[in-house]
Parts: sequence; structure tokens; C-alpha cells
Amino acid sequence: MKLFHGSIRKKLLILVLVATMPVFIVLLGTELQNSHRAAQLAEKDTAIYLSGFAEIERRITNSTHTLLRTVASIPDIYSLDEEKSRVILSTLLETNPIYTNVILVDLKGNVVAAGKNHDSARALNFSDRKQFKEAIASKGFASGEFVVGKSTKEAIFPFGMAVQNKQGEVTGAIIIGVSLVHYGEFFERGDYPENSFFGICDHNGIRLFRYPVSDQTGIGEPINQNVYEAAKVSEIKGSLSAQNSDGKKRIMAFEALRIEGNKRPYIYMFMGVASEQIQAQSHSIINRLMTTSVLSLSLSLFIAWFLGGRGVVQLIDRLSHITKKFSQGDKSVKSNIDYSDGEIGGLAESFDNMVDMIHQREEEKTRLLEQLNQAHKMDAIGQLAGGIAHDFNNMLGGILGAGQMLPRYLSDEPKAQKLHSIIMQSATRAADLTGKLLTFSRTSSKASTPVNMHALIQETITLLQNTTDRRIKIETELKANQSSIVGDPSQLQSTMLNLGINASQAMPNGGTLRFATRLLDIDDITCNSSPFDLHPGQFLEIEVTDTGCGISAENIHRIFEPFFTTKEQGKGTGLGLAAVYGTITQHGGSITVYSEVNNGTNFKILLPLNTSAVAQKPVCQEIIKGQGNILVVDDEEVMRLTTKAILEDLGYSVLLAENGEEALSVYKASKKPVDLVILDMIMPVMNGKDCFFALKKLHPEARIILSSGFVREEDLEDMKRSGLKGYINKPYLSDALSQSVYNALSNG
Repeated sequence: MKLFHGSIRKKLLILVLVATMPVFIVLLGTELQNSHRAAQLAEKDTAIYLSGFAEIERRITNSTHTLLRTVASIPDIYSLDEEKSRVILSTLLETNPIYTNVILVDLKGNVVAAGKNHDSARALNFSDRKQFKEAIASKGFASGEFVVGKSTKEAIFPFGMAVQNKQGEVTGAIIIGVSLVHYGEFFERGDYPENSFFGICDHNGIRLFRYPVSDQTGIGEPINQNVYEAAKVSEIKGSLSAQNSDGKKRIMAFEALRIEGNKRPYIYMFMGVASEQIQAQSHSIINRLMTTSVLSLSLSLFIAWFLGGRGVVQLIDRLSHITKKFSQGDKSVKSNIDYSDGEIGGLAESFDNMVDMIHQREEEKTRLLEQLNQAHKMDAIGQLAGGIAHDFNNMLGGILGAGQMLPRYLSDEPKAQKLHSIIMQSATRAADLTGKLLTFSRTSSKASTPVNMHALIQETITLLQNTTDRRIKIETELKANQSSIVGDPSQLQSTMLNLGINASQAMPNGGTLRFATRLLDIDDITCNSSPFDLHPGQFLEIEVTDTGCGISAENIHRIFEPFFTTKEQGKGTGLGLAAVYGTITQHGGSITVYSEVNNGTNFKILLPLNTSAVAQKPVCQEIIKGQGNILVVDDEEVMRLTTKAILEDLGYSVLLAENGEEALSVYKASKKPVDLVILDMIMPVMNGKDCFFALKKLHPEARIILSSGFVREEDLEDMKRSGLKGYINKPYLSDALSQSVYNALSNG
């Protein structure tokens, strides 16, 4: 063909023009398809955004369910005690700001007690409310119909929980209102496209919440009928393009939320992004691609004209080809060009190194983000678990303290003694469960003594061999030449047992359970990249591996959460692995898990190796009586009165205060010198730490011990350095309290 006759420059120019023509054809075709693809991507992204909000709502609903079930089991609640119920409900509202009010009603729907506005609430009747009727009928948890607050003009979504006594008889119900305003705060924190919106409607299509707020989207009004019908006919979730209530056309994703056991959704969630903006972005991208392609063509023609040569053109074509693939998302491209071939070889080497570096950085970034997100979630759950356990410990402290003193006032009738035994056993078990919660939240105290982990593992294996299926083979590979760590032997023993028992339950037909150890040196880089609070040094690695049924992908990220369990109802509290996680992190270590369904599970634990011996203090379990003037400071009346009764029985005189400020006043006004202050940590007005330092400023020689079930380690260390005489963990019995008081008064 004469077209290709002539100089090499002419041939190169023609070849460059012919080679680049498909690019422009592809770009023209891309322009036609880009809008459709952009809309599909927008639907996918919007659905992902919405899934986050839906997951938040599910957790709020599940947390509300758990909270109401727990509160409903309190005797003061199911016995409909007005005054005590008001205190409990008020405390619940103070610690949970997402709830607008919580109300206890009897079987006729009449209000018994309210967390706030008690007097005005007493005039209400809930017998015709959906949440009341369904909760009573199902003897469980139910959703209601929204109401709009008279002052806030904002929607409040109610839930109900039946209240049953110990005989399983329904005595009433708890009604709680959930505020939807916090979703606006969640939306503000997110990075969403401009003109996006988030909305919630009830099962009848009535708008409960919308953000951003506009004049055309009032609360209590129906949403767009087409949008509601599309969501209503969908099983769970979906998307559509429609004109919204504010007149803007949007691509919207929707998702229906149900309470477990109910087929009918109780609310629908929506999220939309503006279609015009998506199209504008689509056109902007194609315009940039066209501009870039034209510039690339001009540059290629320039190089072909002035440089020439088949070898140069081939190398440039090769680099151009892999660059396009890289820009389209292929991170595995390689130039396959000889690096020694002059400047082009150097360019090819730089390109390959850049691709490798970017690929490695993206993988590392993804891995670190996943670990960081998981760590943040576990910390947030830990704070919640610690707060709940603190409130429970106050209640249990009163039950255990009063229960321990009760036998001296009881008759010798066997039935009374049996009932007292049941109370103490139940309260002790509850205290054990809250102890596991505190271990998970890393707020419980631990012993500090050298622990031989090899010996502890062997003891664990002996226990497992006597209690598990004999078809399970237990192997060891204890390679570490040192296995001493500093910690709490009982907590660590419980950790090994929990992992061993879980592994045996995952192998109902037999299998192999393996314990292995080795020593690892952890450097600064590894510590900084870990989501756990590790410090450089030598660590003992413990592996616990089984050949059982494994853990599914959707559950593996939740196994350390409190109350999460895949076992049948009644066969597990969901606190075992949560306590394991808390124990390991409390000991300055880390725990990771890898599992595949039907291919077993592997837990890896890192614990700092012991470099110095720590003496273990002897513990005396005897009840020691004494004399002195003691000030008890606690915001919980039950704990104040119970502690007072125990101390007076031990021979002490007792003063009481319900917060830090009152404690200072009582301390100053006391006619007799105060020999000891027993101080709670979490109190209104002035907390325990502030009160401690105020008392020390008032009287530097003041003797103070801390009594709490929820205290941060750094706060405890600060107070110890300033003269704290002791710490007693709630709930406590008479012997532990008498020992702590005796030690504080007898030590210099």
C-alpha cells in the first residue's frame, strides 16, 4: 500500500494515528455507557452507605432489647415498686441519652413509674398502644407506632418489653422511646456526595426523620408514594431512581428493618444522591480522558517524528500500553523491558518499582484500616460493657452484702435457709458474669505474680482430659525455653480453659486440640502497626488450634463481643471469649484468630515475657473486727446502707455521703476525727478521683480506700502514688471489706 511508502517518520506517524484510533472509538463508546455505569456505581455506593446506618439501627434495637430484658428482670421492676422503679428508670435515662423516656406500666396500661416527668406521666394510659399490646401478647419485645414530641417536633420511636416475675407471670411492661435525632449527627460525620439525604419512615410510609431538613419534608407526613411502594414490595433492600419530596431527582437505596421473629418491617431507611451530580461527574471524567488522550497522541506524534526507529516506538508503545492498564486498575502490570536499555530502560524500572510500591502500600493500608476499625469497635463495646457492669455491681453489692448478714435474722426454718441460699448463689453468679464484662472492658483489677504458662497449660490439659470427649486428642508443642509472665493466674487459667472448651465443643465427633508455644522478639515497627497496645520486647506466643467446624466469615469479627454467641439459647452467655479478649489485653498482650468453615480454628496469643519476679501478697479471708470512725461515700443508696450495716456489725461507727461535695462537708463537720474514707469512683456532682485529691488537700494524712467496679488503670495508679491506702472491687462481701479496712487502718 502506497500509504505506507516513504520515510520512517511518515510510517511512524501513520502507525501512531492508526494505533490511537481505537482509543478514541472506545472513548466515544465509553461516553455512551458511562452514564449507565455511573448510575450503577452510585446505586452500589448508596446501598453501602445505607447499610452502615441500618447496622447502627439494628445495634440500637438489639441493645434496647437487651437493656429492657435486663431491667425487666430486676425484682423492683417486676414487682411494680413505684419509688425504686423511678430510681432505676432515671438512672437508665442518665446513662443512655438516645432514649427520650422510659416508663413502667401495669397490665392495664396505667403508668407506675417514669424515668422523667413522672407526675405528668402518671395520667397516661398505654393500653391501646401497639408496643404495649404486642409486648404483653408475646411476653417479649415489640415495636410501636411513632409519636412526635410536643416541644421538639421530632419523631420518637417506641419499643415495649413485657415484665415477668420469677414464676413467668406477666405483671406489666416497660415502654421506652428512642430519639432519631442522633442520625443527623452520624450523617454529618460521613463523607457523602453533595445534595445527598438520609431518611426514615414507619411501616405505613409516614416520615419519621430526614436529614438535611427542608420545608418540603415535614415529620409525620407521607413520603413519596412511589418510593414507599418500591420499598414495601421488596424483601429486604433495593434501589430506584425517583423524584424526591424536595423536587430533586435522585438515585435512592432503601432497606427494611425487622425485629427478630416479625415478618413485617417496623421502619424503612432511605438514602439518596443527586442524579445530576452523578451525570456531571461522569461527563467530567470522560472529558478529562479525552483531553488526556489528545495530549498523549500529540506527544506520541512528536516523539515518532523526531526520534524514529522501530526499537524506540516499540518500547514506547509497550510503556503506553501498561500505563493504560495501570490507570484502569490493573496493579499487577510489568514492563518486561531490559532495564539496561538506556533512559527507556531506567523509565521502565522506575515504573515497575512504582507499581510494586503502590500495590504494597494499598494492601498495607487496607490491612491496617481493617485492624484499626476492629480495635475501635472493641474499645467502644468495652466502654459500654464496663458501664453496664458498674451499675450491676452496685446492685449486686447491696444484694450480696445484705444477703451475707441476713442469716442471723432468719429463723432456722429450712425453707427460709433454702431461699437465702438461692439468693446468694444467684447474686454470686451474677457477680461472676459482671466480672467477665469488666475483664473484657479492661477495668477490672488483676493480680501481679509470676505465672509459669507451661505449667498452667499442663494443668488446663489435665482438666480438659477429665471433662471433654475422649475422642478428642490433645497435643502439645511447648518450644519456648522460658514461659514465665507477670499476671493473674486465675484469669489466665480461665482464658486457657475457655479456649480449650470452645475448641472441644467445635469437635462433637472428635478431633485434635493442640497447644504450642514459642518466643518472639517484637520491635517498634510491629508494635506501631498493631491495633493492640504492645511495647517492644520479648513475648511468649501461645497457639491454640483445633480441627473443628470453624467460624464463618460473617461471625469471626464478632466473636470477642460481649453476649455474642452462636450457641443455642440457654447454652452460653456469650461472655467467654469476651473475657478472654479482656484478660489478654489487660496483660499487655494481643489475640488474633484465623478460621475456615470445616477446617478448624487457630488462636494466637502474645504475652510479654516476665523479666523480673513480682511478690504475691498473702490474702487473708478472715473477718476482722475493729474500731474507728469511717466515712462511706457512694451515690447508690443500696451500697451506702449495706456497707454501713456491715461496718457497724464489725464494730465501726459510720458516716454517709452520696457524692464528693457532700463527703467534703461531712468530713469537715464531723465532731470525731474521720479515721478512714471508703470512696466510690463514679458519682454525680464530684467523682471519686476529684474527691480523693480534695480530701488530700484538706488533710494530707487522710486514709482513703477506693471501692468501685469500674476504674481506669491510670486513675488508680495516680491515686496510689498520692497515698491511696487500698482498692476493693465491687461487689464485695464482709470478709473482703473487713480485710481492706483493717489493712488501711493498720498500715502506716
